[in-house]
Amino acid sequence: MPLRKCPNCRENNEFVIGRRLQGGVRGRVVLCRSCGFGYQNPSPSESELDAYYESDAFFSESYGSDVEPTDEYKQVGINRGKSISDWLESSDRKVNHVLDIGSSYGFLLDTIRNNTGARVFGVEPAPSVAHYASERLGVPVATGMFSPAIIGNNRFDLITLMHVLEHVSDPVEFLSAVRSVATENAVIVVEVPNMLCRDDRRGLFRHFFSYPHLSYFTAITLESVLRQAGWKPLEITNIHNLRIAAEAALPTDVALKDQTSRIILYLARYQILSTVYRLRVSTFDVCRRFGRKFVVFLIGEDRVRHILNAVRRK
Repeated sequence: MPLRKCPNCRENNEFVIGRRLQGGVRGRVVLCRSCGFGYQNPSPSESELDAYYESDAFFSESYGSDVEPTDEYKQVGINRGKSISDWLESSDRKVNHVLDIGSSYGFLLDTIRNNTGARVFGVEPAPSVAHYASERLGVPVATGMFSPAIIGNNRFDLITLMHVLEHVSDPVEFLSAVRSVATENAVIVVEVPNMLCRDDRRGLFRHFFSYPHLSYFTAITLESVLRQAGWKPLEITNIHNLRIAAEAALPTDVALKDQTSRIILYLARYQILSTVYRLRVSTFDVCRRFGRKFVVFLIGEDRVRHILNAVRRK
C-alpha cells in the first residue's frame, strides 16, 4: 500500500513512532508533526482487513472463543448503555431512534431501549453476533460494515460508536457518512482508546498499537475530526478511553493545535516506565529461577524486597 497523508490535517509531515504491533506483528505507526494525529501508514489494504475481520483470530480477540457472550462482556455493554442513558437524562435530551455502529451482541442498545423507550437499530459485521442480538434480545441488526446504503431511509437522533473509529482509515470521511444518516438535532457519542492513557506498565508499543487499529486519537484530534465532519463537541471524558458527545452541526475548518512535542515527551516517559516495569518482572523471574540468595548477593536484600513488593502491588 502507498503512503498516505494525515487523515486529520491532510499534511504529509510525519515521523515513525512504532514498527511493532500487538503480538509482534510488524507495522508502521506514525505521528503527524503538524497536528499530532497518529495513524498506520501505510495501512493494511481493504482485502487484508476483510480477511482479518473474517478470521477466527479477530472473532476470538473481539468477542471471545464462543458465540455466547461472557458475563463480563455483557456487563460492559449494559454499563455503556446505562451511562449514555444517564447522560441523556441529565442533559434533558429525548431520543426516539438510536443507531449503534458496531453493535456487537446488542446489550448497549437493549439497555438504552429499556431506559428511554426509543426504537433501536444496530450495524454489526460479525453474523453470529448480530444473530444473537436479533434472536435473543429482539434488537434489529443489519449484518455488514456501516454505510449509508445499509441504513436505507432511516434517520437517527442518537448514534453511538463504541471503539469503532480507531478501526477507520479516514475518520473525517467516515463521520461525514454517519452525519448523513442523522437528524437535524442528532447527537453522537464516540468512544476510542486514549493515545495518552496512563496505564504505564503495559507498554505502549507492545499493547496499544494494534493491527486493525488504523487511527490513534488524543482529545484534541478526536474533537478535530468530529468538527470537520459536521459534529460540534459538547463534552468529553478523558481517562483510559476518550468518550466525546457531540451534536449535529455544519462542518467547520478547525484551527489545529500542534501538540506533537507533548505527545513525544509522553511517549518517551511511557517507554521508560514500561521498560522499568519489565525489568522488575525479569528480576522477579530470576529470583524464582536461581534462588533469592543469589540475587541478594548481586543487588542487596533491601533492593530485592523493594522490587518484589512493587511487582506484587502491580
